[in-house]
Amino acid sequence: MITTLEVCDMLGMTTASAKYSQVSALLPLITVQIDDYCNGAFSHQVKEEPVTFSAIGSSGYQTLSYQPLIRNTVYVTSTARDTAYYGDCMNTRIAYPRINIPSTYVEDYRLDYESGRIYVPTTDSQISSTGSVLVTYSYIDLQGAGKIAAAKMIEQTVSRPAGVASETVGSMSRSYTGDSMDPSIKTMLAAYRRIGWV
Repeated sequence: MITTLEVCDMLGMTTASAKYSQVSALLPLITVQIDDYCNGAFSHQVKEEPVTFSAIGSSGYQTLSYQPLIRNTVYVTSTARDTAYYGDCMNTRIAYPRINIPSTYVEDYRLDYESGRIYVPTTDSQISSTGSVLVTYSYIDLQGAGKIAAAKMIEQTVSRPAGVASETVGSMSRSYTGDSMDPSIKTMLAAYRRIGWV
């Protein structure tokens, strides 16, 4: 799993760099963009990771083993597997619930996708403040050229304005790109790209 520190090392930044927080914020988003471009080539699924909560609300966040999480892949059940909890799992593609959330019910859990954290939002949840659950989810793990592509995309994002392909200072000349991904990055990722299904 690629880390902010790893990207900063590739880019020659230190943790004291002013751009370190930008790298930290951009990394999960760029990771998802690369996985989407490669049609899920870096996606993996975890089946039934056990989680025990310690409190209600955001103070009781529990961090899953892997992140960032892929939206619409999370499925949470009781440890006996006989109760599917309501939460952010409606209309999913990978790990899907038996039932969608009825409009009159509260969410039993909430997620922070980028950091891979889950929590019980309210005492009205079916999950108690110290309850245990099994969480099935998918996450993205960039490998090989995927890591280099992520670092390059972050570098481009923090060092030049969006959509600008090149720039000349004398007499101010700019050329713009309509594509969000640099051709050299596409070349790096070509070996990982899967055929997409519509």
